[in-house]
Amino acid sequence: MTPFLFVYGTLQPGAQSDLGARERTRLKADGVFLGPALAQGILLDLGGYPGMMQGAGSVHGGIYKLHVPESVFAWLDLYEGINGTPNDEYCRREIEVTREGGAQISAYAYLILKTSDAIPAIPSGRWNASSL
Repeated sequence: MTPFLFVYGTLQPGAQSDLGARERTRLKADGVFLGPALAQGILLDLGGYPGMMQGAGSVHGGIYKLHVPESVFAWLDLYEGINGTPNDEYCRREIEVTREGGAQISAYAYLILKTSDAIPAIPSGRWNASSL
């Protein structure tokens, strides 16, 4: 299991939203933020938070190196609503991300499962810049 986590929304260290505030604090204790990163995908605007899906765009975010990935993912999966049911909004997948400087690493990311044409994309690939 890779110890790396790609975050692109409410879990980013600079996020100012109330949603995810407790989880951001836990991530700081349970891992080390390594800096900005970029992943291939499409960022969707779900209102108060974003969703990332695989696609031909770029999503801006950051990388954490987790101290004990299994224990972090146990509580983080709950935060992301992963219960192993057909109603799950997200899934956790291993993807390739590019760190500043060009190094590529494998990291886990939470990808949205259900999409529709009615959900607008965020063309910049950056979530709610005003709240970061």
